[in-house]
Amino acid sequence: MTAHGSPGLSTPSAPATGPRPATVRRRAAERWRAVVALAVSVLALVSVAPLPASATAATPGGADRGSAVPLPVPDLDSSFAATNEGVFTGAGSTGVWNNITWFTYTPAQSVRVFIRATSISPSGWDNTLEVWTGGSLVTNNDDFYGLDASLTVNLQAGTTYQIGMGGYSGGSRGSATLTFATRVPSPPLAVQAAFGDASADVSWSAPADMAGGVTSYTVLCTPEGGAETECATLGGTPPQRSTHVTGLTNGVSYTFRVTASNVIGPSDPSEPVTSIVPKAASTTTLSTDPATPVSGQPYDVHVTVEADGGPATGTVDVTIGGVVHAGVVLVDGVATVTGRTDPVGTVTLAATYAGSSTIDGSSGSGSVTVARRPQTVTFDALPAGLAYEGTPVVLQASASSGLPVTFVASGACTVTDGSLQLSGVGPCEVTASQAGDAQTEPAQATQTVDVARRGQVVTFGALPTLVYGQGALTLVASSSVGLPVTFSATGACTVTGTQLERHGRGALHGDRHAGGRRAHGAGHVGGADGVGREAVAVRDDRAVGRAGLRRPAVHRQRAVAVRPARHAVGHRGVPPRRGRPAHRRRHGAVRRDGVGRR
Repeated sequence: MTAHGSPGLSTPSAPATGPRPATVRRRAAERWRAVVALAVSVLALVSVAPLPASATAATPGGADRGSAVPLPVPDLDSSFAATNEGVFTGAGSTGVWNNITWFTYTPAQSVRVFIRATSISPSGWDNTLEVWTGGSLVTNNDDFYGLDASLTVNLQAGTTYQIGMGGYSGGSRGSATLTFATRVPSPPLAVQAAFGDASADVSWSAPADMAGGVTSYTVLCTPEGGAETECATLGGTPPQRSTHVTGLTNGVSYTFRVTASNVIGPSDPSEPVTSIVPKAASTTTLSTDPATPVSGQPYDVHVTVEADGGPATGTVDVTIGGVVHAGVVLVDGVATVTGRTDPVGTVTLAATYAGSSTIDGSSGSGSVTVARRPQTVTFDALPAGLAYEGTPVVLQASASSGLPVTFVASGACTVTDGSLQLSGVGPCEVTASQAGDAQTEPAQATQTVDVARRGQVVTFGALPTLVYGQGALTLVASSSVGLPVTFSATGACTVTGTQLERHGRGALHGDRHAGGRRAHGAGHVGGADGVGREAVAVRDDRAVGRAGLRRPAVHRQRAVAVRPARHAVGHRGVPPRRGRPAHRRRHGAVRRDGVGRR
């Protein structure tokens, strides 16, 4: 917004032809209020009402330029609170803007002055400033700091000027601080800088003397051995007091200074902050190989340092479980501590990289859990052909850890003092175990075998010569495993219990059986009696059968003929002749195998 001004003075601003987009809605409301206010004014003339009690702390000016009151300040480097409350004038009636309150000032010397209006009440109301002399507009402004007005004007010695504070629209009224300054601000304070990767973060505090208000800050950078340049400028309302400066060279020392500017000019530079050396950022990470170490076994600790996307150089201090390994050299960005052994537990890890002339230092930390060591159990194979109540088997097993091994058994066997006892028939499962300890994992090995029934032998003595009609004969036999023996017979005799009864002449067969329990093979022996014949035992000498088979032990007597008593009648009632061989006789003959036939 510009307007024509007097020659030799700063270019003035003209009022806007319409509200700016950023404030359209608010100013539209203000215009409606202005319409109401103007309705009660007569021919748009000045109407001055009594000042509200809330604004008595602010100084009102004159109603027009002709009645302007002197500025209530000792010089043009001061400030005071002004108000246009109660002023109802339209734009162009007494000045450029609306509701203008007027003050006058005549400088003794020519001076360039900065004038700023800062709203007080209501906060943020849209104020304006304008300067006139001899009926001519010198300059004016709306919205320099947000909705606050500010301007700079050259005042000539001995010339009287009218300074007016008004509002953008008819409803714009309030109080504001009018600040005057003929100087630049003092230098910023407490400048600080911290290096980054090819950059630096610079911050500072506001000047002690704002000189009416700082409009911008400038950061000045000087590389070692180079010239000072402006590396950052910050504006705003108010301008920021920190910045991130980029484009620096890593490894080069920099000096930083800051200036503060108002509309008159920049301040002197601040005190410098020196020896700021940008460096590339680095990262330090730790790992172990293997990733999960085990007790008593060596492992390595690796420290990886990277910067600028590549491996860093230099040395690293590594701390493992409180033990410091200083100055471990980085090779291709990795430092390694080898051959570390620890018991079960958590081991803390830490590493510190001091950095280099161009790389910033970094550190890393972590921990690794050491697990129990594994082990294996070697269990010697059990022998084949195991049978009930057979010879105990001495069990043999060992653990790779060297720790003692114990045995347990289930099924058809038990373990006593490291020996396998064959206590039944069927599957037998034997487990060799090592329970482990604080540093070792448990382990075991298992075998399963079948325990067969044991074999046995039945001893059956020879039967005496049997004569038909004689009394019962008591049979005697025994089992090699002590089991009870039973008897059976066929032919010319019968057995009741252990008693053999003769019922006629001819061949007979007698069987003896030993058995009756699942753990034993049943014994069975056959026998017969006869004249002049001797019992022959047939024995099965195989002590052990195939697993799961129940094989009886058998002892059988040969069949013999029962000889009749001497008074017996021969063939057709005729007694046999003396001396005739029995095997020549037609009846009661005995075969050569000892089995009689009729």
